[in-house]
Amino acid sequence: MNRPLALTLTLAITCAGLSNSVPAADSAPNPGLGNLYHLSKAKSRSISPENFTGEKGKAGMATEGTGKNAARDLGQGWKVSPSVRIPAKTTFTLAEIKGPGIIQQIWMTPTGHWRYSILRMYWDGEAEPSVEALAGILMFAPVILLCACARLDTCHRAMVADLLAARTGDPDRPYRRVVLLALADESTLATLAEPGARRALVSPPLTSDHLIRTKPLPLWVELPAADDGADCPASDLLKRRLGQAVEEYARQYEAYLERHRVLLPPGVEPFPSTPRVILVPGAGAFCAGPDLREATVTRDLVVHNLAVKRAITAEGAEYQGLPEDELFRMEYRTLQHAKLGRGPVARPVTGGAGMWTGSEGAVLAGHVALVTGAAGAMGSGICQRLLEAGCLVAATDLPGPALDALAAELGSRFPGMVTGISLDVTDPGSVASAFAEVCRTWGGIDLVVPNAGIAAVSPLTELSLERFRALEKVNIEGTLLVLAEAGRLFRRQGTGGDIVLVSTKNVFAPGAEFGAYSSTKAAAHQLARIASLELAADDVRVNMVSPDAVFSHGTFRSGLWAEVGPGRMKARGLDEAGLEAYYQSRNLLKARVTATHVANAVLFFATRQTPTTGATIPVDGGLPDATPR
Repeated sequence: MNRPLALTLTLAITCAGLSNSVPAADSAPNPGLGNLYHLSKAKSRSISPENFTGEKGKAGMATEGTGKNAARDLGQGWKVSPSVRIPAKTTFTLAEIKGPGIIQQIWMTPTGHWRYSILRMYWDGEAEPSVEALAGILMFAPVILLCACARLDTCHRAMVADLLAARTGDPDRPYRRVVLLALADESTLATLAEPGARRALVSPPLTSDHLIRTKPLPLWVELPAADDGADCPASDLLKRRLGQAVEEYARQYEAYLERHRVLLPPGVEPFPSTPRVILVPGAGAFCAGPDLREATVTRDLVVHNLAVKRAITAEGAEYQGLPEDELFRMEYRTLQHAKLGRGPVARPVTGGAGMWTGSEGAVLAGHVALVTGAAGAMGSGICQRLLEAGCLVAATDLPGPALDALAAELGSRFPGMVTGISLDVTDPGSVASAFAEVCRTWGGIDLVVPNAGIAAVSPLTELSLERFRALEKVNIEGTLLVLAEAGRLFRRQGTGGDIVLVSTKNVFAPGAEFGAYSSTKAAAHQLARIASLELAADDVRVNMVSPDAVFSHGTFRSGLWAEVGPGRMKARGLDEAGLEAYYQSRNLLKARVTATHVANAVLFFATRQTPTTGATIPVDGGLPDATPR
């Protein structure tokens, strides 16, 4: 659109923590989700082009925009033309408000070519808009802001996923991970908002085949209605309320098991007592599974169940499910469990006490990993090996052809299990956004592999501060930002996690003319060791692998060797193959170290085969000078 667009905007916003009194129930806003405003003390304010701050008593006092001019001779203070002109391809900030709150309503009166204008709404830290629609057809519903985040999403979705992670009794792998997929489309939200929706939807599934993936009943959560947490931080209160709801569901499911235990076939283990489906009015439906495939099947079944039950209700009828004893018989029928590879007719595959991995070798099924520097040799090899182990992988790197090629190649081999995300480890916003995107996609993160790094060749006498600081920014600051974001997320999730830093043999055996790389990677290594001390109380294990001389993985080349290789080849009079042979010959085992070897070391730590944190595995074929001491 090349013509300017004029919009008249009025926002009525209720923001938490701005007053010493809680609004009365008869005058407070009612956005749904159980009157979320009770989470905190709050006051309302109206923000418009007449009053950009929402200050009391300042309406009709515009000093900016088209309303700054007096109406004829009436003077300032009269409502005149409260609008702003937003030229094409420009951004206008009407109000910038920090903290939690509820957008009660948004009024827009556009003029000009408004039908062809696109409105986008971004919440803090988002690279992609949460709302994107033609202004001419957009219908606004109340928008709920939960603590520092908007929507039951990002960190809150990770919170839900980890509340559903059942305990295993294994101290090394204390939780059975789940993948969480969300349904927050217009149809789902409308269905959950229907009068009588709880009665209609908290009912058995349409067919007994669905039971092994949905449980007999979904969990319905109204968030939160009482004011007993007025002095509690919103995020803590939300987690407490969700936790209480999940615990109550688990108690009821365990009681259901006890009532019908006599019907349980020999050799069939009960399902975990946590819900597979959570229905949250105003936020959506959240569907969990032990891996991506099962979570996807559950989500698809929920779509079908919601649609049919809504249609039945619309006809004035009431859906009637099977009686409880029949539900139990079908939920624990041995042939049903055989579909999942569990039960007496199929050998279960385990990855620790009580951990069902779904398929042989998939020891990380249900786990989610984020790998930085993924488009290089070691990064691509690590991503591939984690995918082979059943892990969902967010492959992150700077945007460009290499990342696109990696996502396409791995995506064709592991459909739906990998996503490529642009990430600049030196940018705090980019790091936070990438973590948030993974949480939105799969419900959380279990493993972080900080692998991004750059190198430079120069003697200290010729090394410029500018060049050194470039390495410092990526190798040290980038590592710090990723470690910090991972630590915060793991603490919020509350079910532990793993960090495996890709270090280097140069930490222990630095090389001449490699001072910038050796010193900055040593600092990164030390940060990881400190993280192992600080995060252990949260059951977060931080370990390192220190490889040497990994040149490529398939078509993906090492950025380090692209920088270092030409000088090394010239100094020794070798071509690339000769240089690889030289490095192979200098280690004790005369081994060609590959990205797959490095990935296997990462996998060792990620699968928690020993109670280890703060340790380093050399992956170098045996270099005595580089052995950690």
